[in-house]
Amino acid sequence: MMIEELGTAVSFVCSIQFWRMAVLWNISLVYSYIRLWFDEIVFKKCLRYPRCSDQYHAEMTKRPVCVVTGPTSGLGRAAAEALAREGFCVVLAGISTDLLSKTVEEIKEQQPDAHLKAIEVDLSSFQSILKFKNSLRQWLVDADMHPSIQLLINNAGILETSTKLTIEGYERMMGTNYIGPFLLTNLLLPLLKSSSIPSRIVNVTSFTHRCVSNLQPGEEILIENYSAGWKQFPFARIYECSKFFILLFSYQLHQQLFLGEKSHRVSVIAADPGVVHTNIMREVPLPLSLLATTLLRSLGLLQSPEIGVQSIIDAALAPPGVSGVYFFGGKGRTINSSALSWHFNKKPACILLLFTKLKTVLHSVGVAELITPTTNHSSLFTLHSLFIPSKPPKKQSNKTEQNKEMELSSDQLKQFDGTDPNKPIYVAIKGRIFDVSSGKSFYGPGGSYCSFAGRDATRALAKMSKNEEDICASIDGLTEKELGVLSDWEKKFEAKYPIVGRVV
Repeated sequence: MMIEELGTAVSFVCSIQFWRMAVLWNISLVYSYIRLWFDEIVFKKCLRYPRCSDQYHAEMTKRPVCVVTGPTSGLGRAAAEALAREGFCVVLAGISTDLLSKTVEEIKEQQPDAHLKAIEVDLSSFQSILKFKNSLRQWLVDADMHPSIQLLINNAGILETSTKLTIEGYERMMGTNYIGPFLLTNLLLPLLKSSSIPSRIVNVTSFTHRCVSNLQPGEEILIENYSAGWKQFPFARIYECSKFFILLFSYQLHQQLFLGEKSHRVSVIAADPGVVHTNIMREVPLPLSLLATTLLRSLGLLQSPEIGVQSIIDAALAPPGVSGVYFFGGKGRTINSSALSWHFNKKPACILLLFTKLKTVLHSVGVAELITPTTNHSSLFTLHSLFIPSKPPKKQSNKTEQNKEMELSSDQLKQFDGTDPNKPIYVAIKGRIFDVSSGKSFYGPGGSYCSFAGRDATRALAKMSKNEEDICASIDGLTEKELGVLSDWEKKFEAKYPIVGRVV
């Protein structure tokens, strides 16, 4: 077993992504601390903000409500504990019901008077996020509480070293770290705006956003970098970009909700906890993660969750007039984020090329609920739309489709892989052949899922995998959860694409 782990570690070390993490991430971290030191000691211009927890209690007859995502371990757990001590009623928003229940019990053991509510949510699933919003609203009614929340902490995040797909078909790391919080925040905005006291959004970002230094002003390049098939999965790059996007989202929300609103203002703050000892590196080979942990601890750069969370709590409890800033280093201190993130929206050329195709309706399950007269983040909607497929044309009647059904062998199906522009593109699920030509940008050559074209992708969709060995019709050994995912994919295909035949 040890030899196998060492072999995996050696292979990992030989990848570009490892060196991106080992070199660029550490340079970005050290730069952040040097910048903090210079601002505080040399230039004497480091802005500090005191904690003002009383702001949430002074004008409320009941406890303020805070939603924390990713609360069952690491920073999220530490944030939930700290905010419960500050008198919040903390809504724990996590993916596992069992872990949520365990977290509630353990916090209650330490804080018997803590007010906690656990609600399940999977940030990689649009349907789950919509369900969470409805469950939260219903709980507020059932608990006889004001239909509002005062604080949202977008903390949940993952780092995956192999490509996986969300139920809706997007890269899961980007879906969980950016798209999910993007959707959740928009859905909860009415509750934040309904607060009788100033409310706040805290987005947890990372110093790794500084590695995004060559974002090209062109949609095609963005799609190529983050949506197309990869020879080597650029997980480090995608993680950096997900943190860059959530930071950019913070600044956009600040401009609209804080600077642009005269009433019901919502402050928005980005918080960077630095390097924290959590399980986010669980997919990195064990020998390497142990080595990294040892080195960072010896340099005094590795923090416990209880220490790292201080930047998040500083942001959450900063005075109500604080918004649009970047907390880092604890003790209420702030620094500037990367020049690219700070000045991105001030570059007309980038805006012109990046945001030319504004999409005000995101054609996906339930996403239409996001668009309201007060939610018009033009830049971010356009950027987000790069990960959302356009709405396909209306399907023909079922009778016509049934009349045209055909039977193809697996070899015959391969002819419809999109390489011949004169032929349609087919993808099979459980033997049924779907014409996905309207999704050519995703299933055609160079598309996100081009490897599925002309194939039966049953197992790959069930496992949300792009691995070659999974692109087949076999369902042997699939778990109940994976079969449920497959069922969701079937429904999505049935709603979007015509069935033209079956594999025999």
